[in-house]
Amino acid sequence: MSDPRRRHIGIATLQQFAHSIGLSLRRRTETSTYSARMPRKRRRKRPNGAGGVYFNQSTWRWMGRYTTEDPETGLAVRKAVYGRTEQEARAKLIKALAARQDGTLLVGRGRS
Repeated sequence: MSDPRRRHIGIATLQQFAHSIGLSLRRRTETSTYSARMPRKRRRKRPNGAGGVYFNQSTWRWMGRYTTEDPETGLAVRKAVYGRTEQEARAKLIKALAARQDGTLLVGRGRS
């Protein structure tokens, strides 16, 4: 015996019910109605060489990365500064970028 409370509802019945309460079960072709109504803010691109600050989960510290040039080889070298807070890492990054601009930044291979 089958339980009368556990009936199988067909897709047509489900569509009729959804239509009666004002819902649509059709897939939407656009990504979302929000994007159709409101223009999305574009993220501003940072200039090349400006560096970036992000949270490093493996060390639980904020990390600022920037690119500078090795004076001996002329190759691009990625350097990092660390801070316990985002503001601290950003301040160190700004200081390193200013030193790079002045020419007082010491660039060495490895962890120096």
